[in-house]
Amino acid sequence: MAAGIEIMHIPYKGSGGGINALLAGDIQFTIGALVEPLPLIRAGRLRALAVSQAQRSPLVPNVPSLAELGYPVLGPAWFGLVAPAGTPGPIVQRLAAEVQRINSLDEVKRFLADQGSEPGNLGPEAYKQLIAAEIARYGRVIRDSGAVFN
Repeated sequence: MAAGIEIMHIPYKGSGGGINALLAGDIQFTIGALVEPLPLIRAGRLRALAVSQAQRSPLVPNVPSLAELGYPVLGPAWFGLVAPAGTPGPIVQRLAAEVQRINSLDEVKRFLADQGSEPGNLGPEAYKQLIAAEIARYGRVIRDSGAVFN
């Protein structure tokens, strides 16, 4: 919306389908995690236009960020662990403690850095608040865009 262009969303089963369609010339661009097309970008088969974050990525330091290009960035991509509603509190706390322990391991930090990510440890309550805030934020974006889902 900020760029003033119309985009048609074409859903693929996973990012590989979108990358293959891009390579075949069936689509003009795709948006997704950097780590998947990175080998093709480095080989010169794909060109990264921007990273969708506030700063440049150390994985592609010559590629500008959306913020740098003057476009709003809603927030970084994030991944999390969820459990069924009604999971007992002690189990949720144990899972949260294990995730925090695992995320503090040097090999995990290195692995995530190689993927262009970093570990985060919000804890159950802060994570619940993040999800609620993201639903509200992206709900507005979807409504404002006029997106239609079939």
